[in-house]
Amino acid sequence: TLRPTQREQAAQPSNNSKFLSTTFQSTNTYAGQMFDIVARTDIEIASLAIHTLKTNSILIKIYTKRGSYQNNDKNLSAWKLVANVNVRGQGLNKPTYIPQGVFDAVRVRKGQRQSFYVTSDGPYLRATRDTSGREVSKSNSDINIHVGVGKRYPIINSTF
Repeated sequence: TLRPTQREQAAQPSNNSKFLSTTFQSTNTYAGQMFDIVARTDIEIASLAIHTLKTNSILIKIYTKRGSYQNNDKNLSAWKLVANVNVRGQGLNKPTYIPQGVFDAVRVRKGQRQSFYVTSDGPYLRATRDTSGREVSKSNSDINIHVGVGKRYPIINSTF
C-alpha cells in the first residue's frame, strides 16, 4: 500500500536527467489527466510535473499501465498506482514537480507505449483541450508524448 508522504515534496529533476515539457497553455481545469507516451529509445520515467493554479499542498496520485489509456479511461483496476504524494503547487504557468524517488522509475522499451494517469482529489490540474487533430503533443529523440484527455474525479466520471 502506498501512502502520501508525511511532508510535501518540492524538487526539480536531477541534473543528469532529460526533461521534456508540454505546453503551459491552459483553458480548462480537471481533477486528472491521462496520456500515452511512446519510447523512441529505451527510457525510464523517473519524475513528472503538473500544472496547477494551487500554491499550497495538493495530493497527487500517479498511475501507469502498458499500452494506451484508451478503453481504460474508466477502469481503475487496469492501472497500477505508483505514487501517492503531497506536493506544494507552484501556481499558474510554473511546473510543479513530482520529484525523483517518489516512485520507482517506469522502464519503457523502444517502440513501447505506456500510459499515465495523473490525478488529484479535486479540479486542480490545468490543461488545454487540443482540437488540432494531432496525435503527438511533444517529442524529442527519446520520447513521443501523445495528446491525452482530462478526467473528473473519481475515474468513473466523464472523460474530456
